[in-house]
Amino acid sequence: MQRKISVSIGITVLVVMTIVIIINFIKSNDLAPSNDNLWQQQQTVSKTTQSNQDNTAGKKSGTSSALNEEPVTVCGFKFEVLSAKASKHTDGFPAPISYPDTTEIDENGSIISRHTYVIVKIEVENLKEEKDLLSLGNNTLVVKQGNSILERQEMVSMDFNTELQGQKSYAIYTMQPKEIQTFICAYILKDSLLVKENTLTLRFDPYGQGMHAPDPENYENIGHILLNNFLKSGELT
Repeated sequence: MQRKISVSIGITVLVVMTIVIIINFIKSNDLAPSNDNLWQQQQTVSKTTQSNQDNTAGKKSGTSSALNEEPVTVCGFKFEVLSAKASKHTDGFPAPISYPDTTEIDENGSIISRHTYVIVKIEVENLKEEKDLLSLGNNTLVVKQGNSILERQEMVSMDFNTELQGQKSYAIYTMQPKEIQTFICAYILKDSLLVKENTLTLRFDPYGQGMHAPDPENYENIGHILLNNFLKSGELT
């Protein structure tokens, strides 16, 4: 009986020693991380995940202070400029009934003074889940030289709601949820402003809130798209 007990004890001791040897071998060869290393790895993963989330959030916001030709999203509307050109003629849209005082326009709507139409084709998408009123009359053509604003002009004519021209609802369009619509809008500038040194931008302010903001040009609910590169060679002297 005593012999059986001794054998059992011997086997148990042998098993325990074997386990200890295996554990020491694993630690000495870095096959298992210590508690400190494990925490450091978790911190690294956490920081990497947070960094990726921050980058994704930045890309989603699409905010940038630099002027460019990229689409902008303002107040749930996505605006994209498809084309722009300078012309003395209306190209089919109705002749304006309201325009800068010094502008002279003939019976066909063509400009005969030292002014030019800047005609911009834009695509607008309502990103919201509900319908919303879009006021294109709040969009303006801004001319800057450096940081100085030389001119800001409102739209004078467009290719839709033509039967409402001259009425308050002329520039208002009801956009359905997720609707995408294209509009052609015309502005008038002095010829002297159409030079390469100047920056022409279309300023989007769907709800007309920017005019009351302390710093309208940097107001978060206003977007800008640069027009210079849309104009053909020769249209900017």
